[in-house]
Amino acid sequence: MRKLVQAAAALALVNALPLAALPFTGTEITIFDGSSQDKDWHRADEDQEVEIGMQHGQIWDLEGFWLQDNGDLAIVGGYDFKEGEGQFDAGDIFVDIDGDNIALGGRVVDGSVGNTPVKTTFGYDYVFDIDWAAQSYEIRELTDQSLTSEAWYTQNYSSSPWRYVGEDNSPDLATSVASGTFDYVADLKDSEAGYVGDPNATTGTHNVAYNFDLSWFINNQDIDSAYFHNTMGCGNDNLMGYAQGITTRTNVAEPSSIALLALGVFGLGMLRRKA
Repeated sequence: MRKLVQAAAALALVNALPLAALPFTGTEITIFDGSSQDKDWHRADEDQEVEIGMQHGQIWDLEGFWLQDNGDLAIVGGYDFKEGEGQFDAGDIFVDIDGDNIALGGRVVDGSVGNTPVKTTFGYDYVFDIDWAAQSYEIRELTDQSLTSEAWYTQNYSSSPWRYVGEDNSPDLATSVASGTFDYVADLKDSEAGYVGDPNATTGTHNVAYNFDLSWFINNQDIDSAYFHNTMGCGNDNLMGYAQGITTRTNVAEPSSIALLALGVFGLGMLRRKA
């Protein structure tokens, strides 16, 4: 656990941004990878920043992971998660619970081109196997037989993995430990998404996928912290997040419960007045 905390501190989030009108409340858990360059479209955090030497622009920008107040996970980007961009679709969300993912272990290049399936998890332990069009997912526990797909371009290999593919020599997929649906809001302006913005950049709009349920991790595993990873098929941008205290799930009162509580307080007040 101490190593996880030290690693997160070394990749500390900078320039945390306010939530403003995002469709949820929570805390940004994005890890800035330190690869920004002080010119053109890049800046010193993950908003308006893509990987060095890669395609610039808001449509390729993965901006932030958020741990929602209700305990769920959200991801924000200028990139269109549902529609993709060109031939490159959005990837799955990978989860590392022991701090040995490729982003922490250094850059690796294997020389391949294309979304090549490889028998490695790149250090990730679970994956939100996402159907972006249907807004649904299966949480799968990865194994030493799991196949994942690399990013398309050789120079973007360090953004891998892109997607979960299946299990080697098996028609089956890794065990699904939970499933669910998520919500999606597209084309939020800077002011609507809560971003201050860079006066020297054209930011465009933001897309938000939220309510990825983390309750399985919270209720069934002794997991206090986790890393999260997402990229698109080309690997143009690589988004990482780190969350501590995910086992402390916020219990949000339902509207009916709030109404009953208010009614009870009102009733006590009336009794006091009669007394």
